[in-house]
Amino acid sequence: MPEEKRSRILYMFLDESGNLDFSEKGTKYFLLTAVTKERPFNAFRELVDLKYDLIEAGLNIEYFHAAEDRQEVRNKVFAVIRRHLDGVRIDSLAVEKAKTHVGGRAPEHFYPKMLGALIKSVLGGVPLEEYRELVIMTDSVPMQKKRAAIEKAVKLTLAEMLPPGCATGFSIMSRSPMWICRWPTIAAGLYIGNAPAAMSGRTT
Repeated sequence: MPEEKRSRILYMFLDESGNLDFSEKGTKYFLLTAVTKERPFNAFRELVDLKYDLIEAGLNIEYFHAAEDRQEVRNKVFAVIRRHLDGVRIDSLAVEKAKTHVGGRAPEHFYPKMLGALIKSVLGGVPLEEYRELVIMTDSVPMQKKRAAIEKAVKLTLAEMLPPGCATGFSIMSRSPMWICRWPTIAAGLYIGNAPAAMSGRTT
C-alpha cells in the first residue's frame, strides 16, 4: 500500500496484574491486558477535568490508578470511560502460573512469550497494511530485565506479523514506524488495563 494511503496510527495500551513470583507467596494468576484504539481520545479531557474537580474538592490526587484509587474515584473514572468506548478493543490474557513449566518461568522467557501471545491475538484481526505506525504504551517499567523482556516480545511478534514497511525499526521515546513510550497511569487505556488488579485487590 502506498505510504500516503497508510496514514492510520494504532495505539495499544498494555498493563498487567499479578506478579512474576512463582513461589507460594506469588499471585495465583498473571494477567496481561491490551486496550487498543485510534485517536481521538475523547475521554482524556474529561479525565483531566475530573482530576482537577477532585483536587478542588479537597482530594490529594496526582494521577488515577485503578488498583490504588478509592472506590468513589474509580466509579467516577469508569463513568467517564464508559461514555467513550466506541472504537475501543479490550483483550486480556490470564495465566494460571502453577501450570507453567518450570523451565519457562524465568521473566526473560515467560514475559515475552505471554506478551507476544497477547499482541498476536490482538493484531490478528487488524488490517495492519492500513497503518503507518503502531504505538505501544506501557506504564513505567522499573526492572531492566522486565523492560528487556517487553522489548524482546514486541520485536519478535511484530517482525513476524507486520507487513513490509509497516515496522522496520524499534526504539524507545523516538519517532519510528513502531515505538514505545511510557507514562504514568493517567491514560484511560492504562486505567482499563489495570482494572483486573483493582478487582483482585492486588497492585502491580
